Amino acid sequence: MGEENNRVKAEVDSGLVKQSSEVQGLKLEFDNMKKLESPESWAEMAVKHVDAKLDSVALNVENVNKALHEAREAALEEQDKEPRRNNIIIYRAQESTATSAEDRLREDVTFCQNLLIGLNAGAHTVRTTDENYLRCLQLQPALSKVPV
Repeated sequence: MGEENNRVKAEVDSGLVKQSSEVQGLKLEFDNMKKLESPESWAEMAVKHVDAKLDSVALNVENVNKALHEAREAALEEQDKEPRRNNIIIYRAQESTATSAEDRLREDVTFCQNLLIGLNAGAHTVRTTDENYLRCLQLQPALSKVPV
């Protein structure tokens, strides 16, 4: 009998130890759940989430501003180039000594015509009413026979 009592006592003790450890585990789980459900912890989680989203949005806004700035610079550069796209620069050309703009224009046209005649290319002055073309020379290829 004493032996059976000891065995039953040992079983009851081991059962109590198991139940005690399970109760401790449940208590820890319950405490963790209470912490998650507490308003401070939800507020903290919301603040972290909002901060992360704001950082992401700020980075996106910065990237958009950078792209917009680059696009504006490219557009300004293109606008700057557009008026000069048909310009021809002739180096070592003689500067006109005329005092009026009309005389300088006449001398420039004469110089260009003489230059093109010397290159065996035709040129003639085109009169136009379009105000975008203040000085206009039309070039024509020379009509010479090319050996085949």
